[in-house]
Amino acid sequence: MKKGRKEGMKEGRLGGLDGGLQQYVASFQRQQVDGRRLLAASHQELLALGLKRVGHQELLLEAVELLGALNCGVQKDHLTTLIGRMRAAHHDLAASVSQRRKNPAYHHKVSHQPSNDFLTAVVELIGAAKSLLGWLDG
Repeated sequence: MKKGRKEGMKEGRLGGLDGGLQQYVASFQRQQVDGRRLLAASHQELLALGLKRVGHQELLLEAVELLGALNCGVQKDHLTTLIGRMRAAHHDLAASVSQRRKNPAYHHKVSHQPSNDFLTAVVELIGAAKSLLGWLDG
């Protein structure tokens, strides 16, 4: 019988546990232990989940802490990328505005359509801002 996507993913993540911790996988799945629960788990909660050996508790808490730090690093890298994208979009828009102001028609208040570069820069800045706000909101 084929396993569901969600079940297969859980087994894949739990399958990466140290060999000594593999014995707890079935129990974790039965009790629907997820990452959030493990991130907040204390030694007492791990004991209640069936991890009797202190060494196994330490291994699991250490692995969870490492994953948390890795996730934090990924989020920081993503934020750095978003900020870089926002800065680049701002720079492109500023350059486009500067070019537009150099146009003689701009000073004579002759109505003309903005350049494609200007409109593209505005769209890129809005897209970068939306991505950054989405990250901050999420």
